Amino acid sequence: IKPAPPAAIASTSVPGSYPEASIRLLSKADLAGKTKNELQIMRNEIFARHSYVFGSKKMDSYFRGQPWYTPSQKNVNGFLSETEKANIILIKQREKQLKK
Repeated sequence: IKPAPPAAIASTSVPGSYPEASIRLLSKADLAGKTKNELQIMRNEIFARHSYVFGSKKMDSYFRGQPWYTPSQKNVNGFLSETEKANIILIKQREKQLKK
């Protein structure tokens, strides 16, 4: 039996619908075909994984419906990895493109 690749192992321990956004650098191809709503969820999942308390009713309501979400932090910037920061920027850029 071959061991699972590291990304597969990591993704099983990362909660949410888009665990890859916290464990590897995303590419434009990863975001292609995603709706504005999917991108918003993907981006905000990064914050939610660090227990961010959302000010937006939409995001607060969505993430409070996730069994793994435990809101407790008003500022999670110090907890974000470099990978997560880069992915947030990339996702935001794609969101802006879809708003045009």
